[in-house]
Amino acid sequence: MQRRVSEVSVEVGAGVTNGANEAKLSACRSGYIVRGVSKRPILPTLLGALAAVLGLIEFVAAFLRWGRIGSLDMNISGMGSVSVPGADAKSIESFTAMPGIVTAIVGLVAIGAGALAVVDRAPRLRGWILLLAGVAGTVHAAIAAADPERLLFDDSWRSAADGQAGSAATAQYGIYLALVVAVLLLVQGAAAVLPGLLRQYRPRRSAAG
Repeated sequence: MQRRVSEVSVEVGAGVTNGANEAKLSACRSGYIVRGVSKRPILPTLLGALAAVLGLIEFVAAFLRWGRIGSLDMNISGMGSVSVPGADAKSIESFTAMPGIVTAIVGLVAIGAGALAVVDRAPRLRGWILLLAGVAGTVHAAIAAADPERLLFDDSWRSAADGQAGSAATAQYGIYLALVVAVLLLVQGAAAVLPGLLRQYRPRRSAAG
């Protein structure tokens, strides 16, 4: 009888021990999940915030001064607005274009990609978005820096001003700011996309070998 009681005690003790172990395991798993959520990598969030800030700067650059005609003391913004002392700016604006609209769109797209990174959505897509936006912004700003008058004025203005001394427009800080920021967006997008492309390429090369 005493032996039977001892066996029952051992079984009860083992059951309690197993139950306690299962409870601890469950608690550890739950704790791991909670810690995994709370310890989300901070780097993607920071990079997303950086992309959004760069996009905002790119957007603002579209409205800054893009060109200047020194002989007329005339300044032209990327959105085609003109400031010139002693003249009717509105009549001149009828000859101007709005090359900054491309830069503004690039900035808005970069802000959207940065927002996706902050909320941790579409990691591959946002990298490609930044890369393509950076390429478009860089090419556009580089063309504007090389020949601002070509983008700032229409054909009728360029024909009338052709050959006149001091009539050519020179690039101003708005273009250069847009160019620098677009290059940074391009670099950030490339840094997000290239590692994935390399990981896809290496297994194929190994299998081919």
